[in-house]
Amino acid sequence: MRFQIDWTPEALPTHEDDAIAATWCKLCIRLDDDTTARIVTTVLDKHSRTVRDHVFDSVLPLALWFAECWYSLFECEPRSTQPDDDRRSAYRWRRSHALRLAEGGCAYPNLLMWRIRSDAVALRWEPDDTDDPWERVRFIGSGEVVVPLVTARQVIERFVDGVLARLRALAPTSWRTAELDAAWLTTRERTSRAAQRAALAARLGQFVWELDADLVASLDQLADQGLEPLVGPLLEAGAIGDFGRAAAIARGLLQAGNSAPAASSDWTALRATLRRNDTYAAYGSRPWQVGWTRAARLRSVFAASDEEPLDPQPVLEKIGAINRRIADVPPGSGLAAWVDGHGPIRADAGKAARFALARDLYPMLFVGSTSRSNASLLSPGSFGVGPEARAFAAELLAPVERIRLLLGKATVIDDARLRGIARELDAPLGCVRHQIEDHRLAEVAWG
Repeated sequence: MRFQIDWTPEALPTHEDDAIAATWCKLCIRLDDDTTARIVTTVLDKHSRTVRDHVFDSVLPLALWFAECWYSLFECEPRSTQPDDDRRSAYRWRRSHALRLAEGGCAYPNLLMWRIRSDAVALRWEPDDTDDPWERVRFIGSGEVVVPLVTARQVIERFVDGVLARLRALAPTSWRTAELDAAWLTTRERTSRAAQRAALAARLGQFVWELDADLVASLDQLADQGLEPLVGPLLEAGAIGDFGRAAAIARGLLQAGNSAPAASSDWTALRATLRRNDTYAAYGSRPWQVGWTRAARLRSVFAASDEEPLDPQPVLEKIGAINRRIADVPPGSGLAAWVDGHGPIRADAGKAARFALARDLYPMLFVGSTSRSNASLLSPGSFGVGPEARAFAAELLAPVERIRLLLGKATVIDDARLRGIARELDAPLGCVRHQIEDHRLAEVAWG
């Protein structure tokens, strides 16, 4: 799929703003594959009553929007679709993902861009659903495509570089040129501190320049303490909604880590053993298959048979994973952290169920590097490995081979039989049911 932003400068001699005049152009955004050309900028010209594939406007606001929204578009956590929780959060998200919100009054298409995978960006555009008498044109195209992340980045980099080069040549003293130059420099040569602020702004649905001064000062203080790597993933957790609460949890994890013993040699050896020859296909294996395979490998390391449930608590104790009660940790959050080599530290929100402990083991064993020089958060949610972690926990507590033996030749089981198997394994009822259904061992008939 080829993604192009074509802009041809057009004369605009009567405009009072040199930067706007320099960037006035014929703009065409197109997405082509081997068989079809999709024109995002297809419009109905209301004055001439004709359909054309381009619009006339300044591309300066669009270039500035790309520079300010770079983190939101290309570096934040992927998501399958746009948020629809409430109107406020949806609007905040659209501010940094919808071209039309680049600047009011410009003739830009109703195009959304967002990162759907670590290596891909989705583009979806829709026609104008109202006929505004004040608009010069009406966008009439629609479609949705997925383009490689690297392609989208390269196209937009070339676009912004081209706009900035024209501004430097024709409007070098304009404040608009200086504004775009500064924003693009921050994006292209971002320091770690600037990256932290961009990440925080994206998570709060704001632009960097809108961040509260006290909030920025607090973020800088947390970064000085080595806490910022914890705050970011905490803010992305669904149960944590505000910066202050995330900062309090991060401080609690740091305090717990500083008072904990160094990571045990058993922990280092176990991770090295499990990760050796861990050659599952990242894009070829389904998440739950990865979780089942890794649970079987952990069981084999502890010399447990294929039919033997494995209690996660002794594993946590053996590797020195210290449970610490951290204020404001939401129940079931599954948060664990490395803090300067002390760890792993598990934030405990109360008495944890065996399934939660087993699930939390997964990122601690399989996610991230084996050594840390700073505070880092491990969580199934923040690393996008929730399905793998749940399948891993289910296979640890309710091994499929043991369930096969308990089922015998039965192809249909009722509620009473299901509960009996769960009691036999000392495993959650839902865990056993999902094992039976996911492995297609039998049909579960309730009632």
